[in-house]
Amino acid sequence: GQYSAWTPSDAAEAQKQKQAMLAQMESDFDSDDDAPPTPAPTRHRGHKRSAPKPTPAPVMKDADGVVYDDDDLPKHPHKSIAAELQGGWRSLMKPAAHKATKPRLDPDIAIMQSLYSDDGALPSQYTA
Repeated sequence: GQYSAWTPSDAAEAQKQKQAMLAQMESDFDSDDDAPPTPAPTRHRGHKRSAPKPTPAPVMKDADGVVYDDDDLPKHPHKSIAAELQGGWRSLMKPAAHKATKPRLDPDIAIMQSLYSDDGALPSQYTA
């Protein structure tokens, strides 16, 4: 039967069946009688309407006869998106860098510096 236990005496019969199946597969591979594959049907999508082409701007000549266009304008370099977003969200969460502040002067030094002008001379109201 089909579901009986395997015994060593079944090995020869199994080998014969295996050889017959392999021969059948090889003959199937060799006889390429399949029809050529048909190409898949193309899907027709809705008609694409292109936007009308923009009309070129009228050429404006200056009083001296020179034509100025966008090429004459200064170029402004733009950072790439990747450069602007560099650092990820954590860089956005960091507080702004603190500006360096001048150390406070001693009150006595501040009074002495207020008596003289930047070049070391007395202020103009003290000149006689």
